Amino acid sequence: KSSLWSAIDRISTLSVQFVITMVLARLLTPSDYGIIAMLTIFIAISQQFVECGISNALIRKLDCTQTDYSTAFFFNVGMALLVYLILFLCAPLIASFYRMELLTPILRIYSLSIIILSFSDYIHYLIESSYIIPQIYRLTELFLRFFRFCSVISVIPLE
Repeated sequence: KSSLWSAIDRISTLSVQFVITMVLARLLTPSDYGIIAMLTIFIAISQQFVECGISNALIRKLDCTQTDYSTAFFFNVGMALLVYLILFLCAPLIASFYRMELLTPILRIYSLSIIILSFSDYIHYLIESSYIIPQIYRLTELFLRFFRFCSVISVIPLE
């Protein structure tokens, strides 16, 4: 049953990402879209550091306790805060590397999605273990995608 929900989750996530990408491509200029693409690489790499395989370990463990889930939750949130702090502090360096000062505020706002995603990872662990209703997780994911979309739109000046 959880495999079915995982497949539905993956397909719906890719669909939402595709729609958001198309909307952004229509709203942004090519250079602005390129800016978001550059920053998305930093976000994706950072997210891998935050997650670091904990979800797979919890899913494979047969007898997870509430302590296991709690530890994973606090570790994820702590790592997300640490990674966000690093990105926040490095944003001016990244902006100067690309010679685009506009990147600093955009990266600082866009990086907030790392923290929000760390909360949804906990819900994902519970779903994979069939502890909560998958529809709740879907709402959380949609909220996260909407936040990322709004954060990008709010920072980039539309011409």
